[in-house]
Amino acid sequence: MKAEDLFSYLVQHWKELQTSVLEGKYRPEAVRRVEIPKPNGGVRQLGIPTVIDRMPTNVARLWTRNMMGCSRD
Repeated sequence: MKAEDLFSYLVQHWKELQTSVLEGKYRPEAVRRVEIPKPNGGVRQLGIPTVIDRMPTNVARLWTRNMMGCSRD
């Protein structure tokens, strides 16, 4: 799913996602592995989470920072 498609997906599936997170049943999808070439000729492994999986992670990060009184992003 592309980031621009996230809003329409959430409109349709928000309640399911919210319930699974609150009940502790949410499980992120496997990350997509990509190899990034290094200047010295090697490669670096990069894991890219799905758009859906980034959303609860970012909400939790923002909530935690808010609760701890941090003002930085």
